[in-house]
Amino acid sequence: MTINRIDLFSPNFEDDLEVNALQYNKSKHLELLKELKNGTLNENSECDLIVFSSLFANRLLWECRSEILELIQKFLNDEVDIYNFKKNFAKYRNKIRKIVKNLKSEGVLVSPNLFSTKFGHWLGKRLAFIVKLI
Repeated sequence: MTINRIDLFSPNFEDDLEVNALQYNKSKHLELLKELKNGTLNENSECDLIVFSSLFANRLLWECRSEILELIQKFLNDEVDIYNFKKNFAKYRNKIRKIVKNLKSEGVLVSPNLFSTKFGHWLGKRLAFIVKLI
């Protein structure tokens, strides 16, 4: 089964990502990672890999949601200034990137779920709102 083709720059990207979460194929994701490592990834496969990787990263964001939400709440309550908000959020982002890199290199992937894709979408909108506040 192949995932639905989606436009990575479409305003409907997150909605399309939710549909693809239902069609996630861990074996295919691992296969694409091997192709990337071997340098044999074609353009269509690269699009699939981007979608799978987005789903995977959203799942890890979902797992860190309580810490991220606490940080946002502290910022909105003026308990954390913008400098420390950015600094702490960057720590979470870097933590997730390291986890993604390590898990992928070991061939360990967690499956996405609709909560994780919706949270990624929700978080993106909230961060855009915070950027407008600055």
